[in-house]
Amino acid sequence: MQHYDNLGNSGFMTATLVGDLWTFTGETLRFNGGFSEGNKVFLGIWEQSTDGKNWQHFMDIKLVRED
Repeated sequence: MQHYDNLGNSGFMTATLVGDLWTFTGETLRFNGGFSEGNKVFLGIWEQSTDGKNWQHFMDIKLVRED
């Protein structure tokens, strides 16, 4: 998949789904998370790395679907 940020940067990531866990992996970013609360909430953690080996917490996300 391809990603973009608000500064005009872009890159490619690999997305995988194992059970209910989504993982997005790129050279300097990775994400782990999934749906909860009857698929109304998508929660996850983004991490980033400067060397591709050592990962540090970057941000938590919570997306909520409004009915």
